[in-house]
Amino acid sequence: MGPSTSGKTDIAIALAKEHDASIACCDSLQLYGGFKIGAGIRKNQFENVATFLYGYFNALDFNDFYEPCNRYGELVNNLRVESFSSGKPLIFEGCSANYVNILKKNYSDTFGKIHVIGLLPLKIGLEEKLKKRLLEMIDDGVLNEIEQLLDEGFGNTPAMKMGVVYNPFKSYLEGKQSFGDSISLILNWGAKVINTQHDTFSKMKDIIPIEISLNSHEQTLEKVNGIIGKL
Repeated sequence: MGPSTSGKTDIAIALAKEHDASIACCDSLQLYGGFKIGAGIRKNQFENVATFLYGYFNALDFNDFYEPCNRYGELVNNLRVESFSSGKPLIFEGCSANYVNILKKNYSDTFGKIHVIGLLPLKIGLEEKLKKRLLEMIDDGVLNEIEQLLDEGFGNTPAMKMGVVYNPFKSYLEGKQSFGDSISLILNWGAKVINTQHDTFSKMKDIIPIEISLNSHEQTLEKVNGIIGKL
């Protein structure tokens, strides 16, 4: 787990390939179907890796952004049973403290508890990392994705309103603000969200924190594997 742009998804994918594990979503926005590129999922990112719960919910079915929390615990239980039966490890990855807290409470005599590892990146270089990720989203077609979501009636859903990338670009596509203003809003809003996520995970109890540097994939992977080996 960790803030947006911390590299947690790439670490989870590397771990899944190394340990023949599956990955399950623990991201409040990526749980909604159709919300991919603007939610931080790159094209073909999960290629050759088994995944669960990404796009599981229909945003049209909910009036509150975090309403799926009510069902998430049950889904986690089901996945843990399936993981135990198959003998295939299960990795949860995401940045939502609401859902991480549900994972932390998930304990059974059969499976034990879920160990939560939190990646806490240094904030140096955060702004440049945000700009880079946003440019990647634009190149991957996030504006087309939002146009499709609007055409399908998702414009007034909590998922669209709460999306750091989706809401400003929606306003741009509707002619309510300029492209440049949308970019500025995304970067400012995104920085605030990431700082809040960082502070939340820093103070969260019952997690294993790891301080990392941005763009230090191999070192971070080595640290995480070291922790896994001691669990």
